[in-house]
Amino acid sequence: MLINELSPIYDGRRSFYHKARVFVYPTAWVDLESYTTTVCRFDREEGTFEFYGDYSATTRRHTWEFLLQMTDEYWTSKETWLNACEEICKNEKIHSLAKFLQKVRKVDLREHTYTLRNGETFKY
Repeated sequence: MLINELSPIYDGRRSFYHKARVFVYPTAWVDLESYTTTVCRFDREEGTFEFYGDYSATTRRHTWEFLLQMTDEYWTSKETWLNACEEICKNEKIHSLAKFLQKVRKVDLREHTYTLRNGETFKY
């Protein structure tokens, strides 16, 4: 396992000041830890993001940066995530990342599906 500090590339901040770390596992997934809590997992093989909840505004900043970086590095581009997010938000009438993280549990970029916290799965 490789542990790196999450560096802002798309965020306007110069640093996240050691509050966000990325754990890269050699098998398949990459975890985002904000403060001391794992908040998001990206499975490189399946092309899925799993969200563990909405914690704070700072954690949302970390999560958004992580989402953009993971799709840009392991998928096709950050536009892949932005398009998926836009479709899901339109379908669910969501207007903020906080509401998104409260409502959506998992996004599958390969199958173009998302799963809500209640277990229902939909196409986007």
